[in-house]
Amino acid sequence: MARVELPSARTRVASAAVSGDGRWLAVGSATGGVYVYAVSAGCFAPAALGLAGGGLHAACAWTQAHGRQTVSALAFDSDGLLVSGGRDGHVRTFRILAESPADADQVPASSLRQGTGAWLYVTRDVQLSSGWVEHLRFSGATLFAVTFFRKRLLLVDVWAQRVVLSTVCAGGAKQWQVLLGAHAVRVGFMKRTQLMTRSWPMRALAEPVWLDRGVSSVDLRAAVLLGDTADIRVNGRMCLAVVAGEDGHVRVLSDADHGVGVVADVRRHRSAVRCLRLVSARSRLVLSAGAGSELRCWRIADSGLVEWAQPPPVAADRADLRIMDLAVVDETPDIVRVAAACSDGAVELWQLDVKQQQLACVARGAVGCCVFSVAAVNTSDGRLWVLTGSSDGQICVWGISQTGSADLELVLKLSGVHQSGVNTLDAFVDTHNCITVASGGDDCQIAVTVIDTHTMSVVSQTRTLAHAAAVQGVCFIDKQMCSVSTDQRLAIWSPNMELQCMVVTQVADPSALDVQRTNAGAWQIIVAGMGLETFSLQEQPRREEE
Repeated sequence: MARVELPSARTRVASAAVSGDGRWLAVGSATGGVYVYAVSAGCFAPAALGLAGGGLHAACAWTQAHGRQTVSALAFDSDGLLVSGGRDGHVRTFRILAESPADADQVPASSLRQGTGAWLYVTRDVQLSSGWVEHLRFSGATLFAVTFFRKRLLLVDVWAQRVVLSTVCAGGAKQWQVLLGAHAVRVGFMKRTQLMTRSWPMRALAEPVWLDRGVSSVDLRAAVLLGDTADIRVNGRMCLAVVAGEDGHVRVLSDADHGVGVVADVRRHRSAVRCLRLVSARSRLVLSAGAGSELRCWRIADSGLVEWAQPPPVAADRADLRIMDLAVVDETPDIVRVAAACSDGAVELWQLDVKQQQLACVARGAVGCCVFSVAAVNTSDGRLWVLTGSSDGQICVWGISQTGSADLELVLKLSGVHQSGVNTLDAFVDTHNCITVASGGDDCQIAVTVIDTHTMSVVSQTRTLAHAAAVQGVCFIDKQMCSVSTDQRLAIWSPNMELQCMVVTQVADPSALDVQRTNAGAWQIIVAGMGLETFSLQEQPRREEE
């Protein structure tokens, strides 16, 4: 252990580094100073408890190497070159010399400092950022710097002065960390005591990686996968998903081998968006809804997102109403009908006139308490069904005609399916016209209910304590099912609700889940919350019996 003497008792240490040969210790202060101490390798051996005769004095001190700004980062390369980074945005490299350089008379005085036991010689001074340099790290011969400026984190190759990764950080150094390893770089983000991380192989940084607005730092509340089968492109780039969240933006994302980027970004919602629904890949229409009773329709055009339908004006008595969830009931080339779950205890049937580009509410039914979730199915006899889950734990089944009706008809009410709110629903119809409904709630349970549409009765119901926290999403994958919870677990379940596998998602506070089959036959899964993450689910080949 080495003990050193600082120039003043009021000097606050902000950074430190030790040379690879253990000869030099560098200390950076909060007042812009760089101090170099000559030490022996034995000082850092585990058996060394201290130095006799008090602390070491600086062999060389440069009291304002970064002006009066904090020296926030120090690092040594394999040759003993000292690099410093500061709150002034500069990166400076120093050669530590035991004696005066031979060409000292030709070196500007501003680049050379003499100490009692060493000389500091500035060999390079780079203005790397208009903000500040937070961290320096060598990866082989490459020096990376983490900088912050206007709520954006940049990972910069210092020698090439090239940005290799950029992301909105919305809070600066205390919430973000970049870890560089020999083979990968990992970015970590902290918010509300939750941690999310993402990593890239070092080889991926040959091209810039941009985590654009909304992908990493915005609270996402809704996400729908577009899938490669749809072949939807914006500006020539294949689209992965549409996401929206607390900031009121709706964004189209594109996937790449080493990152996710935003290819379209619009804001028409006055406040948070709570739900999204893809009408169909053929129509390229997406519906978004949320606070303020706003329901909007977008078309994913080749050039970006275009608002397709004129939303109706919001009445004064609906200004505090929230649309919690959406489900497409049926679609024709001219008309699309959509069910909406509302916070005032109602379920609404909306009609989108594709040609006239207008939205209108055509039917409304009352539940009596906040409706959290909605799903829709149609049976082979031509009947259309809407299912809703509400804050009191009940599930309701509504019938509507093919042409619409003045009111939705409540045909079945299932009480006590969950002990608290039903956050999520999904459903499918089997060959016997029975509806299988999966629901997840705040009680940490998943319920699977089978309803006979001929007798409007429950055939069976299974409940499973599926997660350690509230279930935020359930989706059927053929007859299997996946679920995601606030406990940051993504689970796959068999048809009889046996757990097949469970993985940890890096997304903090997951609130949206969607699945889509790919051209390769696998299933793609997206989880969104504080950031987003995608998974691929492939069927394991069966082993032949011997």
